[in-house]
Amino acid sequence: MTETILHVDERTMTPPPPRDTALVRVEKAISSVCAAIAGFSLVGITVLTVAEVISRNLASTPLGWNVAIVEQYLMMAMAFFGAVTAYYAGAHIAVATVYDRFPEPVRRALTLLAHAIVLACFVLLVWAGTGAAWFSFRLDEAPVPGMAELPLPTWWWKAIMPVASILGAFIALCEIWHTLRGGHVPDQDDTIQAELSEGV
Repeated sequence: MTETILHVDERTMTPPPPRDTALVRVEKAISSVCAAIAGFSLVGITVLTVAEVISRNLASTPLGWNVAIVEQYLMMAMAFFGAVTAYYAGAHIAVATVYDRFPEPVRRALTLLAHAIVLACFVLLVWAGTGAAWFSFRLDEAPVPGMAELPLPTWWWKAIMPVASILGAFIALCEIWHTLRGGHVPDQDDTIQAELSEGV
């Protein structure tokens, strides 16, 4: 029988100040929407892959257009919107062995630095993605007529990256605000405790 042991947070015996409730609700809503888009994209990739196999092998008529939809739309959406919800949920690899040994002010500074780096990356993605999408929009880029791809404007899929990155940048700003107000990034014990308290 597997047993989960929860430890009291040894970094501080006092609970952190409550997070800004309105911001938390907005963050959760953004994360939920991004998770839904990423999940839908994964399901779409699976369905189109199965459909292509059936169409190619049983009907000897490959779809053709599915490759571009998967590569340009679904994979882009899954990657970038999935990154936003993964960042908010803290679903990333973290080795806290050294971090936990620092005093509270240093940990807070490192947390702020980490969020600032994430924010800078999202801002760069917004800048680069917006430039690429705007360039395609101005040139009215689209697949060449008669090709297997669907005749959809190129800027549609190029806009996925900046849109998702704007949402990610907003969440990074919220996390910076929470940290400045005295909050801390939940550790593994916090996450387990939250899941158990919610009955997950």
